[in-house]
Amino acid sequence: MRKNKIFTVAMMAFALMSCGNATKSNDVAEGTKDTLSVDSVQSQPDSVVVSPLEDEAKVKAFLQDFYDKYVFQTQKGKLTYEEAVQTFCTPELQKYLSDKYEYECTDGPCYDQTSFRSDAQDGPSEEYKVVEIIPEGEDWYKVTFLDMGNRGSVKIHCVAEGDALKMSEIKKK
Repeated sequence: MRKNKIFTVAMMAFALMSCGNATKSNDVAEGTKDTLSVDSVQSQPDSVVVSPLEDEAKVKAFLQDFYDKYVFQTQKGKLTYEEAVQTFCTPELQKYLSDKYEYECTDGPCYDQTSFRSDAQDGPSEEYKVVEIIPEGEDWYKVTFLDMGNRGSVKIHCVAEGDALKMSEIKKK
């Protein structure tokens, strides 16, 4: 029980650290840090208390940024998709995405991207965006999106690994 409290306080402290760091521009300004970057994570004292709403806001911002920069690429990220998966996914999710990759991989590692997207090959438009991110309890979040105008959704489980948020599981809805 005590470990759960410590974990919860640590997650909430992490959420407070970078609230407001998310960028809304389409390009990352020269000399600024990618909001998902491990370099931007700083430790906070254990005494910091954050409400659950702020914690959910931090996870939502994390997922939104990942989709904007590395799944739909509507914003410029500093990493490749593969580097982002290695940075923001647990080793278990990395293995899952690697095993799901269906094409020849000559200069790996290679990771499946369709797990984060709809299964459609084409769509009615060129619209790519996250529509909503809804917490579903026990650190699961439902991400609803438009992928080439096709509505889709996935459930993503997030965890704290040290001072960083990471995705640990993904399930198609």
